[in-house]
Amino acid sequence: MSFERLEPGTSEWTAYFANHQHRYAFAADCLATLPPSSRVLDAATGVGYGAAHIAAARGLHVVAVDRDAEALRLARTQFSQPLVTFEQDDCTTLSRGAAKGAPYGAAVSFETIEHLSDPRPFLQRVAELVVPGGTLIASTPNATVTLAERGSWNHHYKEYTASEFEELLASAGFRSVRLFGQRLSPIGALRRDMRAEINLLRSNPAARLGFWVQRRLRGLAIEPALPERMCDFEIDALASAADCERQGSVGPFVLIAIATLPESP
Repeated sequence: MSFERLEPGTSEWTAYFANHQHRYAFAADCLATLPPSSRVLDAATGVGYGAAHIAAARGLHVVAVDRDAEALRLARTQFSQPLVTFEQDDCTTLSRGAAKGAPYGAAVSFETIEHLSDPRPFLQRVAELVVPGGTLIASTPNATVTLAERGSWNHHYKEYTASEFEELLASAGFRSVRLFGQRLSPIGALRRDMRAEINLLRSNPAARLGFWVQRRLRGLAIEPALPERMCDFEIDALASAADCERQGSVGPFVLIAIATLPESP
C-alpha cells in the first residue's frame, strides 16, 4: 500500500483518511438535488469508502469501479452495502460501468486524472455515460501548491494548475466548470503545526529507542500523532482559475471541479 491508496487498518489510514473523506462529503452535498432513483458512477473508487458514503448519505445507487482487484476485494469486505455495486473496470473504457448503470445522473472521480498519461479519453468516456445536463465532480492535486512543496510525485504523470484543470474538462465536452479548493481550516493549520512538533520530538534518538522497546517488549504500536479530522479542512469556491494560481503556495492543496454537460448532446 502506498500513500496513493489508503487501506483500512494501516497507519496511513488513521493519519490521513479524513481529508479524503472530506472531499466525498462535499460530493454527497453536491448530489443532494438528484432524485433517489438516480445512479452515480464513482470512477477509480479505490477501496470504496467514498462510494459507500455517497450511497448512505443520499440514498443513491452508486456503481463504483476500479481496475485494482485487491482494492475491490477490500471494498467488498469493508464497505459493502445494498446501494453500492463494485465492479472491476478500466478507466479508459469503463465498459463494466456502462453495462451496470449508464446513463448516470452524475459521476465522481477523485485523484484520478494525474495518474493517466492522457486523461482526455477517460473524461470523454465519462461524458458519454452521464445524462445531458448531468455533472462530473472531480478532484486533482493543485500543481501550484504541490510541486512547490514536494516536487514531482512518482505515481503521477502530471499534476495540473487550476487553468489546466479547467481547460482539460472543457476539452472533454464539459461546460460551466465551477472550481473549488480544499485547504486546511484554521484549526487544521494549528493541528498540522502541532503534529510537526510532536513528530520532531519523536525523532529524538531517546524517544525512538523508547518506541522500539515498546514495540519489541510489549507489542505496542505507535499511533500517528494527531490524526487528521474532518474539521481540519474546508472547501471553498474559487473566484477564478487565475485567482487560484495567484495565491501560489498558500492556495488550496486540492482542486475540485463541478463540471456540467450541455443539456442536449
